[in-house]
Amino acid sequence: MRIAIYGGSFNPIHKGHIELAKYAINDLFLDKLFFVPANKNPFKKSRNYVDNQHRINMLKLVLEDKMFISEFETKRKGNSYTIDTVNHFKNKFPNDELFLLIGTDNIPSLNKW
Repeated sequence: MRIAIYGGSFNPIHKGHIELAKYAINDLFLDKLFFVPANKNPFKKSRNYVDNQHRINMLKLVLEDKMFISEFETKRKGNSYTIDTVNHFKNKFPNDELFLLIGTDNIPSLNKW
């Protein structure tokens, strides 16, 4: 299977997130795309997130075919590090092809990952 991991704050989820997800599903021929809401982004100083469950509920309202939610980061608490999430998915789907999607707001801090 071809699976994408789409991490982000999703605070709130918006059209841009959904359009990128649809684009990835169609153009990368994905079988599944997992939205992975961050518990705490270590690079964002402000913690003005709505609570985790509310963000998950908002995501549930906009899911379309082949879109899923992973609560891996919100359930483990603490800072959300992409490497931990990628390793989680590698262990969960060892024989599948994984893709990582990120929002453009992450580009300035990408060198710190």
